[in-house]
Formats: sequence, structure tokens, C-alpha cells
Amino acid sequence: MLVLLAGLIGIRLVWLYPQELADSVNQQQQEISGLAEIIDASLDELGYLARGYAESSEVLQMLRNDEANQIFELFSVNQLIALGLTSASLLRLDGSTLFRAHLQGETESINLDSNSEWLKSKPGKASGGGMILDIRQIDDQPTLIAISPVLADPQHQELSGWIVLTRPLQNRQLSQSFSQARILAELVSPASLPAGQPVTDLRAPIERPASQHQRCLTNLDGNAELCMIIHHHVAPPAFFDQRLGYTLAFALLLPILLLLLIDHALLPPIRQATRMLERNARNNQLKPVLFNTRIPVQELSQLKDAYNELVYKVMRQQSQLKTLSATDPLTQIPNRLAFDRTLEATWSRILRRSSYVAMVLVDIDHFKEYNDHYGHQAGDLALRQVASALMECAKRTDELVARYGGEEFAMIVYLQDATELENFRKLIRRTIRKLEICHEYSPTSPQLTVSAGIAWILDSGLWLQKCSPRDWVQLADIALYEAKREGRNCSMLQLMHREVPKTSHHAFFNSGHKRD
Repeated sequence: MLVLLAGLIGIRLVWLYPQELADSVNQQQQEISGLAEIIDASLDELGYLARGYAESSEVLQMLRNDEANQIFELFSVNQLIALGLTSASLLRLDGSTLFRAHLQGETESINLDSNSEWLKSKPGKASGGGMILDIRQIDDQPTLIAISPVLADPQHQELSGWIVLTRPLQNRQLSQSFSQARILAELVSPASLPAGQPVTDLRAPIERPASQHQRCLTNLDGNAELCMIIHHHVAPPAFFDQRLGYTLAFALLLPILLLLLIDHALLPPIRQATRMLERNARNNQLKPVLFNTRIPVQELSQLKDAYNELVYKVMRQQSQLKTLSATDPLTQIPNRLAFDRTLEATWSRILRRSSYVAMVLVDIDHFKEYNDHYGHQAGDLALRQVASALMECAKRTDELVARYGGEEFAMIVYLQDATELENFRKLIRRTIRKLEICHEYSPTSPQLTVSAGIAWILDSGLWLQKCSPRDWVQLADIALYEAKREGRNCSMLQLMHREVPKTSHHAFFNSGHKRD
């Protein structure tokens, strides 16, 4: 008996309690990480806004002319208020300020300030003219800062200056962030922290669970700009709790109960099931366990039913595996089943991080006429040639070319910008034309051609939770239909973006060529 009690305490000490601690750490880490992701998303949003202004021709023209004549067109009072900005600055190449437009208190006016000393040292920290995202105390207010380079020649990274946007991190916005992250937190000033106490960044991992954690938002220099005390919903687990007491009490009665159960109910059906399993093993067979009489113990009956269900499931899977394969037997590329699996995995991945990825549906033009006049053997050969050509267009290991059905193929490719998109479209056309497959019965071209529908996701992320993988495929299919309606031998594009409502995803962009 004492050995059993010691064993239970040892199990909790070595296995259960450490696991509870790890689960508590993971849960508390998820709460803090959720808050960090929300704040990072706000920084990223401000960075995208700064990059958009940096890429505008008006900003580049003002830097070239060294004059702020278009400032009020770009940064009006209403626009600063609508964007939630407190200031917008344009810096010359040497870091000096060409202009700084900012809201002046409650008067909501714009002031041109050419002596913003705090900005001058920032661009120098960006190696190669990269984006800087930071948080600083400005006018006793924690403020998000985005500094984006203005490039005269993006291809050669020729730098002309920087544009700087600031947005205050107000208490109301922080409260909304706490609510979205489902945590309770109170703000504290970094100056109120005890002297010598180390500053822990919000993104730092949790080492041990606690009822509350102190975390700070730090700037690029590692200094705390805003601190908070985060109260967790679940308290750290205690080693000796009520559940352990019940477990120990039950352990005192467990040997007696086990002996009675084994002697009167468990042994007979277990022996019978064991004989059946041994017979199956000797005969190298997988068969369900069947009893001639009723099992007196409900748990054993449930175990028998669960085992038999597993056997039936394995038998069904074995039968399915004989007919299903991840490779299309004709073209030797992934088939529809492999595409569906890759689609789900890709969708899950792009929900977690930003990506620019396209779904492409490719259809061979007038393939029925090709089969009818040249024969099915020639049609099969053409399918294999087109499949091989499309495989050349997917260079990355995480990209996919699959046979979607009949003469239709599906591709998942990563295209970072419009240039890559255009190059990809040209690559498809070039590789198909290089095949030089004669198709005299096509009203589109004397050579075999294809039509393509492209659904391009720009800057993926959690906003895609409003959509589904099937919506993505459907958009590509609609674009393919539009390409066919435009006369085939071309490609049509649809964009999916966080700023485009789902109901507006039917704007088409002709990214293909017309008939030869």
C-alpha cells in the first residue's frame, strides 16, 4: 500500500506536475504572445502605410526638388486624423528634415517644422535603407514610429531620403488590444519600476508560470517605453491540491476494488479476447473480436466496440489505399488528392504569416477537338508534355503543380510582386509555345495553347479567416472562366487582399496576351 502511495506521489512529481507547469506556461505564453502579435500588427500596418507614401511620386518629387510644396495635398489635417497619425516627416538623404507635419494639440492644425532633432539619428540605423519600426515616448505618450526609405531607383536601391509616420498608442487602443488578446492588464510607468530591476520585453518567453507577469514594450535601443502588469486567467498549479488528496484516498481502496473486478468480471472476457487476438496473429489476419455471450462489463464492451471499429476503419483504409495514390498515373505529377492536401497545408501556413501566393488553374484550349482529330494517344502525350512544361514553372520546393482533372491543371506558386507575376505568366506562355504541339483544329491558334486563371493573395494573414481554401480555388476558377470568355490563350487575374471586401473579389485584370 505504501509503495502504491509513494508511486502516485512520484508520478505526480516526475510526470503530472511538470506537465501541468508546462501547460500553464504554454497557456500564459499564448496570452502574452497574442498581445504582442496585436501590437506588432499595428506596427506592421503603420509600416505598410509609410511604405505606400514612400513609393508615391509626389514624395520623391519633393525630395528631388528639396521643397515641400505638395505637403498639404498628401497630409491634410483631416487625413492625419483619419489615419490616426500625429505627425508625418520627410527627411533628406543626410537625415535633415525637409518638413514635418504634425497635429498641434486640440487645434488640429499642421505645423511645418524643419528642426526635428529626434528624427535625425533614426535613418542611420537602417542598413541598406531598410524599414525601421519602433516605439518611443513622444510628448509623454507611447508612440508607434515607422521610417520607410524613399528610393529613386528601387531596382538599384538608390536612396533619396526617408518618410517618417508616428501614431500614438493610446490607453483606449491598449484596452482594446487587451480585450482582443483576452487578458487583464494594468499599465505602469517605466519610471515607477524599482531601481535595478531588469526590464523584460513583452516578447520574452515565460520561464515559470505565475499569477501575473510584468512586461514592457521596448524600443530598438532596448529601453522600456511602456510597462504593464499582466494578470493571467489561470493560476499556476499547486503540487498538493484537492485532486491529489482524492487520488491518494482512492488509492487506498483501489487494490481491493481491482481484485474484486478482476476475479468476477474482467478475467473471463479478457481470456476469450486474448485467444482471438492470438489466433489472428498466428494466421496473420486482422479481424474483429466477436463474443458468443454478452460481456458483463460495460467498459470491456466499449473497448471491444472501439477495437472493432478501428479494425473496420483500417480495413477500409487498406481498401482505399489500393485505389488512391498521390501521383497521377498518366502525367506522373501530383493528382487531385495531393493537391487538396497541399492546399489545406498551404492555407494553414499563410494564415500564420504574411505571404504573396497565387492559385493558378490552367486549362488546355480546345482539348476535346485535339483528342477527336489526333486520337487519345496523342492527347495523352500532349497532357504529359504540358504537365512537364508546367513543372518547369514551379521552382520552389513548397510550390505545386498537380493534375486537377481532365485537361485542367492546378498550381500553387509564390509571387512577391507584380514583376514576378508578369514573369511567371510569360514563363507559362513560353514553355507551352516551346512544346510546338500542332493543333490545326483549334480556332484560337495553330499550336496548342492554354488559358489560365490566377487568384493572387497579397499579404496573407489572419484576415484570411473570413475566407476558405475553396474560396481561393473558386476565384481562380472564375478567372479561368473569364480568360476563356476573352477568347482563350490568355490569363486573367483576381486579387485577394485584406482591404478588398470578399464581395468585391470579382474585379478582373487581364494579365495575359490576346490570340496569336
